[in-house]
Amino acid sequence: MFRAIDLKSAIAFGLLPGAWTEFDFDCDEGPEATSPDDVKFTLELEIGTKEESWAESFSVLVVTPNTRPGRTPHTRFLALPRYSHAVLKGHLVKALAASQRDSWEESLLELRKRFFWEWEST
Repeated sequence: MFRAIDLKSAIAFGLLPGAWTEFDFDCDEGPEATSPDDVKFTLELEIGTKEESWAESFSVLVVTPNTRPGRTPHTRFLALPRYSHAVLKGHLVKALAASQRDSWEESLLELRKRFFWEWEST
């Protein structure tokens, strides 16, 4: 049975120095970085389905070219050419759409290619 993927919430630590930042991707404007070319922070995502209230936790390291890490097997990262709320939102919308499948189980497999799932071992 088809279940549409839904981003329930998103928070980050490190976008703004020493602070947690909550994102509202329903809005066109949101938090901006003090240095958009030097961004590196972990984005915590709660993703579920539109039909249900539950969510699974995922994370992704958001980076720009100046801060991009080397390849590691346990890190999923989202490389932005330059940080802005609009660019991050656009990349997340595309990633969620590309992960959409006919069932949650199939969608989960796709989400795990893009984001680190809370139940994956490190």
